[in-house]
Amino acid sequence: MLTESQPGSTSPDTTTPAESETLSPQETLFAARLVELDLKRQRLLKAQQLQNRMRLLIFTLATVLIVSGFGFIIYSTSVDYRHSTHAFATVQAQWTQNVVNTAQARSQGTANAINTVQANINATATAQDENQAQATTTIEDMTATATALEGILTDATKKDPDLNDSLSDRTGDGKWDIGGSSTTGCAFTSSGYHAFVAKRGYIQPCLSQAKTYADAVYSAQVTINTGNADRAGLLFRVDSTGNQYYFFSIGMDGTYSLDLYQESGPGQNLLNGRNADITQGLGQSNQLVVLAQGTTFYLFANDTFLGGASDSTLKSGRLGVAVVQSGIPIDASFSNVKVWKL
Repeated sequence: MLTESQPGSTSPDTTTPAESETLSPQETLFAARLVELDLKRQRLLKAQQLQNRMRLLIFTLATVLIVSGFGFIIYSTSVDYRHSTHAFATVQAQWTQNVVNTAQARSQGTANAINTVQANINATATAQDENQAQATTTIEDMTATATALEGILTDATKKDPDLNDSLSDRTGDGKWDIGGSSTTGCAFTSSGYHAFVAKRGYIQPCLSQAKTYADAVYSAQVTINTGNADRAGLLFRVDSTGNQYYFFSIGMDGTYSLDLYQESGPGQNLLNGRNADITQGLGQSNQLVVLAQGTTFYLFANDTFLGGASDSTLKSGRLGVAVVQSGIPIDASFSNVKVWKL
């Protein structure tokens, strides 16, 4: 059965109610299908129109958003530019102030540096003057001391020595110790009087039992025959036990030392140094002289004044020679001992 056509619909054939009764069944079915297709077409048209409206709305909204975004960007850029301009002006002003401050600081620093340099120059000049004066005084004092000691030595050695022993054999008047083992001890050989020790860190004293001395000039020739870092030299003011004494020694490297040895423990150093007038090397002979006067002791090597030191521990005692082993076993020989009383 046909219904009234919707507005805007079309149909290839139109009939009146009177005429519809005369349609065949096939025609009626075809007409119904046409109506159904028309309804579908109208629905599709409405959906397309709705889509078009939605697209327009979306486009409009997008345009509004884009325009708004550009406006916000322009506004933000303007604000940022104003802020940047202000910040740059602030930084530029700060830089300018820093430059001014830096220039002032550099100017003040330069002035301070100039003042400091000048003060250092003045201080250095003063110190140099003082050091020069002290050095001059020291040299003058040493020269005066050496001159005075030369006078004492000259006066003392004009006399016959109180003890004179060549140490060529045990017949001399020094009454020197002999004995020990094959590696440590005191002995006369064909080459003279020897002191030797093989134990590392040990000192071997060899004493004269003839006399005791307080103030005296003591001289002897000393030769280191074997050893490396070892020392050899003269003992004086040795006490009655033989365990306390002063030891004036030299090394084969040109060094010298004055030490006080007591009952136990290492020696107490009173003076040490190095002198080019000490002949270096094994088998080299050096003449050592000690001048003991009161509590002061003066040391000489090969007629050269080495230095002086003071100590009041030992007042008098016997004389001797000694070696101390610091590296490999040492052997030293001694000769021409002479002693003058002061």
